[in-house]
Amino acid sequence: MYRYFQPTYVKSFRCDGQACGAQCCRAGWAIEIDDDTRKKYLALDGLADHLSFNEQLNKFCIEPNDHGVCPFLGDDDLCSIQKKYGEAQLSETCRQYPRQTLNFGEYYERAMSPVCPLVADMVFKSARIDFEWVEVDERTHRQSEIFEPNVPIEYRPQFVSIQQSAIAILQCRSLSITDRLRELEKFFDVEPRDCRVPDRIDEIMLENYLVHEFFINAYPCRFDLPLEINLKIFLSNAEELIARSPSLTIESIREFVTLSNHDMDYISDQINRLQFA
Repeated sequence: MYRYFQPTYVKSFRCDGQACGAQCCRAGWAIEIDDDTRKKYLALDGLADHLSFNEQLNKFCIEPNDHGVCPFLGDDDLCSIQKKYGEAQLSETCRQYPRQTLNFGEYYERAMSPVCPLVADMVFKSARIDFEWVEVDERTHRQSEIFEPNVPIEYRPQFVSIQQSAIAILQCRSLSITDRLRELEKFFDVEPRDCRVPDRIDEIMLENYLVHEFFINAYPCRFDLPLEINLKIFLSNAEELIARSPSLTIESIREFVTLSNHDMDYISDQINRLQFA
């Protein structure tokens, strides 16, 4: 058995292409195919016709058509492979997305990307995001796509306590969301600054967005950057979100999260904006 730390909403997620318009199947992504799945598809009539070797990814992939759509997506927004052959014939990528599992050595963290509209609805419409420790069996663990977090090994044992402390601050409902951001700055020993959050913002929705960001993006997100820079990037994301949509709709949050990929180019751009400001 394996120890997983995860938000409670992970257990209730069910993929439904008809409910979300199969956005992940229309995103123009080359879908990586693991070796076991490729062998299965070679033995099934017609499935291998849509596989090709992607030199950029150095893997065999299902390549989207000219419209950026997976060739196996049916007119009913359901996967034709799953309908005909069952879920067991899906690739690891299709079976696991939008779940994300990070390896912290003594435990694993599993969450879900709000790029998926169904996940975004679960996250931002929840009264509160809660977390739990669960035991995962060998079969489920083996079938998970597990990634290495962008956290040096020496930091990993205490990282979950850092996350839990930051999340506890963000969920302290006796304080306004503005005061919680200030307390977060104090927790990371960053020089306080004026955090202006309009009163009309839905505090629960904003809290859930910030909590999810702290969890799934493993803030502080880059240990090769100073901790205060990581937090300033995080807070600037929240401010940019508010500035872009004072009403803070689920659609605006989803758009913001989709655009925020948190790779090094994105972080460098954020730092340059902060330095310019």
